[in-house]
Amino acid sequence: WDTKKGKCKMEKVDIFTKIIEILNYEKNKYLLEGFKGNITINTSLFEDLSLDSIQTLELIIDIEDLFGFRMDFQKLTYESISTIGNLVNIVENQVSNRKDI
Repeated sequence: WDTKKGKCKMEKVDIFTKIIEILNYEKNKYLLEGFKGNITINTSLFEDLSLDSIQTLELIIDIEDLFGFRMDFQKLTYESISTIGNLVNIVENQVSNRKDI
């Protein structure tokens, strides 16, 4: 927490690691057993990991539950959530703007 601003500060690498942990822990849920590459910030949810719309929705819900916020689904687009890096940026923005209550 940034005590001067009353906001949560989390490094991108920490957010990235947590998202990878979700994917690894829920490997069967996301059908990643066949994925042989390394997941990076540039990994595409759709092209590289072959997630379908239901799996993507489940991933977003898992991310929301872990980080304690809700995404505005009406503002999400294919491009805004297409890569792991995009998800990291969304989480970083949400977490950094959250007030300490």
